[in-house]
Amino acid sequence: MIGIFEAGGSKTEFLFGDPIKPTEVESKGIHPVFMDDQSIISVLKELSSVSNFSMPEQIFYYGASCGSHEQSARMHGLLSEVFNQSQIAVESDLLGTARALCGHSPGFAAILGTGSNACLFDGKEIGPRMVSFGFWLGDEGSGGHIGKTVFRAWLKGELPPDLAEHAAESFGGPRETALNEILSEKKPNARMAALGGFAIHKKEHPFFQKLILACLKEFFEENSFLVEKAGSRPFHFSGSVAYYLQDEIKQILSEQNLSPGIFADKTARLLFNYHTATNR
Repeated sequence: MIGIFEAGGSKTEFLFGDPIKPTEVESKGIHPVFMDDQSIISVLKELSSVSNFSMPEQIFYYGASCGSHEQSARMHGLLSEVFNQSQIAVESDLLGTARALCGHSPGFAAILGTGSNACLFDGKEIGPRMVSFGFWLGDEGSGGHIGKTVFRAWLKGELPPDLAEHAAESFGGPRETALNEILSEKKPNARMAALGGFAIHKKEHPFFQKLILACLKEFFEENSFLVEKAGSRPFHFSGSVAYYLQDEIKQILSEQNLSPGIFADKTARLLFNYHTATNR
């Protein structure tokens, strides 16, 4: 029996059990850059506390920031504390997206969720990939990036009055204190992604239409070298931002004569299927 973790900045999915109909559990996100060890262990214990839980023989954990050796080793140690009878493999969320959406075929694989990332996949391994500087300096096209763009417009008084009122409600505080709050926030990526979610929910508004399209184009501009190398490979996307903005992304792909692939909000079940098929 295997267990699959798909962990991002806003939510974590855990699947285990029956290969045909696994148990699926969801909780808040795990992001090792913004969380201490005890907070991560708390989420892992919560996910394994369901009544029908049984210890998987193997666990495959795909998570944010786990492309770094330091964070990968740290997550392996924390997982071993909770799942001490399982064989554990920790991989990046980007490899998880590539395996889930490309399977064993070549493709362009990207994440547009709380954060963003992208790579070319040859069917086995990740090749060239996005140079990402994380939440504060990068994550173009992500919920966090869209949220930061809305936040900046709100602070500068550029939002139309109807949107400014909703932004204040979404952020949960007045504009006068908002900047200090976000700079001291423990998980600023999730907070900004929530503000980005507000923009996506209101995407028919002309102001947000323009803002969202500009943010998505920044993602493609930042990854122009990957786009050029991708050639005729299909462009696959995972994450809630990609899923709910797939019409806008397909518009950009069409303008560049690129081939749209799969758009998936969640990839944990696809990863579970990938590994159960591989283990047969």
